[in-house]
Amino acid sequence: MVRVPKKTQAFLDRYTASHDVFKAAAAELQGYIASSINDLPIPIHITIARPKPPASLRSKCRRKKYKNPALQITDILAVRVITYFKDDVDGVSERLRNVLDVSETKSRDTRKELAENQFGYRSMHLVARLRRTEASARSALGRQWFEVQIRSILDHAWSEIEHEIIYKSGIRYPESVRRRFKALAASLEVLEDAFAALKTERNSLLKKYTAEYAANLGMDQRFDVARMQAFLQLKRPNGVSWAAAEHAGTPFPHGSAAAAVEALHAASLDTARKLSAVMQNKRFRGAIVKFASIESIAPETASHLAVVVVAIAVSNPRLLQQEFPEIVFSPAVTAVVKSLS
Repeated sequence: MVRVPKKTQAFLDRYTASHDVFKAAAAELQGYIASSINDLPIPIHITIARPKPPASLRSKCRRKKYKNPALQITDILAVRVITYFKDDVDGVSERLRNVLDVSETKSRDTRKELAENQFGYRSMHLVARLRRTEASARSALGRQWFEVQIRSILDHAWSEIEHEIIYKSGIRYPESVRRRFKALAASLEVLEDAFAALKTERNSLLKKYTAEYAANLGMDQRFDVARMQAFLQLKRPNGVSWAAAEHAGTPFPHGSAAAAVEALHAASLDTARKLSAVMQNKRFRGAIVKFASIESIAPETASHLAVVVVAIAVSNPRLLQQEFPEIVFSPAVTAVVKSLS
């Protein structure tokens, strides 16, 4: 039987007795990390924090045989940030490095630890703590060290299953079984690359549809997000597009592009021809000028989301207010919408 040293046992007893405090610290940690990355132009699947369960901590201490667990264990508090795509891991990591005190000696990037012919666990691990100004406002968390694990949703799925079936099972699987898990990891890398390639198709479609609209083709094709954005890019080239807002680090509300298309459909402005007709009328032009005046910008630089909202407000303000309030995204837009009601 493996017994833990007295010093380790005392550490475990203290942790178990104060586990509720660590639960409160995890809640503070989750809120802070989520708010710190909320404005990134990166879709996040989930941000979740937890304190290590006492039983799991005890098992780890037995397995690792720490001499001073209070200093050696860095993941008593841990937060996971799961992105949709592997290419977004570095963007999240860079932002968190800018807002946290990160221990570079204890942090690790397991993606760089795999040789070119190896496949397996891939994740960015940052060992960090809050900076003093932030820690003072979070009494439960304070300056406690914690670990941030950042990985894609596919890497997360593989690691969770591998951890449960292989690492924590206590079963000595034959080499052939372990090789099958490595093969699955290799397959997931292929899937990751395929999903990343699909992202580039959006840009290809935007270019294609923009060229069509410039040639006065496809004007009666029903909008999807790509068609709507291509049309607005052609007609309002100086306006802030969804892509430009992302690149500037001030993205429009998540899901606003899809919601804008849905609202255009509901307002019977679901083609380039119909939307163009509204954008040419006097009421629309006056509303855009009013919006620009409130925002202290030139009318031609109004964002594409604002253009959509104003067009719908001109056609059917009640529809906008009752069914699509989520795309009325600023006080200036609200003022214009109310003036059109």
